[in-house]
Amino acid sequence: MTKPKRTTAPPSQPVLGPRALNRAALARQLLLSRSPMSATAAVEHLVGHQAQNVKPPC
Repeated sequence: MTKPKRTTAPPSQPVLGPRALNRAALARQLLLSRSPMSATAAVEHLVGHQAQNVKPPC
């Protein structure tokens, strides 16, 4: 049995580089600038990130 050939479509948006990905991660963690969120809302936001199921790298 042979595996079907995988085809990948060209990305519709530009691929982010390592620096942009790191900046996005810092922004999601509320570490780039002051947030207008209350302390309670910020903790709930961060706990939600911890609860995500992370897929291991391929």
